Amino acid sequence: VEDLPDRLPEGTDVLVLEMQQLISMDTSGLDAMVQLHRSLKRKGVGLVLCGLHEQPMSLLKRSGH
Repeated sequence: VEDLPDRLPEGTDVLVLEMQQLISMDTSGLDAMVQLHRSLKRKGVGLVLCGLHEQPMSLLKRSGH
């Protein structure tokens, strides 16, 4: 996940991640998502998470993200 922003083609506006297979996420996963979002934002790329299950969505909401 860390090198994903560097692998995007030039001109990418939005990165959509299908998260349906992710059933749970811990704080390490949360930190990785937050870092990914920050890296993408610096490059002017939006991040959309699709198909989040209840636990990862709850963790993101409780963290303020």
